[in-house]
Amino acid sequence: MKKIIIIIILLLHGFILLNAEDDNTGDTEIAPKGYIDFFWKEKFSPVFDASASHSSMLRTELNLSFEFPFEFYTTKFFFDNTFMTEFNAIVSDTNYGITDGSVIARDMLANAFITGTYNRFKIKNIMKIDTDLETGIYTPFNDYPVLYLNPCLSLYGSYYTGFFWEVEHSFPMELDTYYNTGYISTGIYILAAYEFFRFYGPMDFKMTILTEDNFVPCFYLPDNGNSFSNEFRTGIFFDFLGFTPSSYFIMKTTGDFNSGITSNSPGINSGLEYTYKPVTITFEYTGTYDVLAENPLWQNRFDISIRLDFSHKIK
Repeated sequence: MKKIIIIIILLLHGFILLNAEDDNTGDTEIAPKGYIDFFWKEKFSPVFDASASHSSMLRTELNLSFEFPFEFYTTKFFFDNTFMTEFNAIVSDTNYGITDGSVIARDMLANAFITGTYNRFKIKNIMKIDTDLETGIYTPFNDYPVLYLNPCLSLYGSYYTGFFWEVEHSFPMELDTYYNTGYISTGIYILAAYEFFRFYGPMDFKMTILTEDNFVPCFYLPDNGNSFSNEFRTGIFFDFLGFTPSSYFIMKTTGDFNSGITSNSPGINSGLEYTYKPVTITFEYTGTYDVLAENPLWQNRFDISIRLDFSHKIK
């Protein structure tokens, strides 16, 4: 038995050495860095099923961050504000007979402010460790503010051979300031992937296969209710000349710990993204089929978005 353990340890050590992390960034600067990022994104999501729940949202985001890098440790403080306009509120309010423009405007608008710190520890040639903390306030214009807190631990590695992976465990929490209700969650995210042509072959063409899983249980307060969701996908994407086509098999599962699984929807997800800085245009299709539904139907969803991204480094 001892010999088997020793052999396993040696094999793991050899794997780590073979997949030594690519740290050849050439950046030896230790001085603090500041960044200002501005994002503007318009997204339209038509859904073709019995609900026909189309949506359209405009997001305007401003992010300010300060980074302090050291040889094996980096800390970053950030402030992020996102202003959201949900245009489908116009349709839903009209369907309910609401015609007051000020009421409709409040239903359309919301703001989210988040601040926090990212802390990264680097174990050379093996992996990086992130310990992050976010806190913020979400303010819909038609309701009371919601407080938000999310501590998170992440482990990830990216290696010269092309293999990369990530494990993330987060603990998001929300509290409604008026109703004194909220939830506590614990998200578990796992990713394993391999990028072809990272150090060989064509320089302007990449191909990546990946598998990822995201499990999110929620516990609601104060009624002690609960729910869970799980999203699994595996597939492939390419990257060449600014284009990123992708295709995945997906499985979406929801339920609660009392009744078990209530929906189980396998399906496909395909997309095409094109980036020509500062513009990114994305077309995405998702088709799912809930095998546990009483009258299961194939649901089609399209996501079409355009994003403008402006970044500036503070010297």
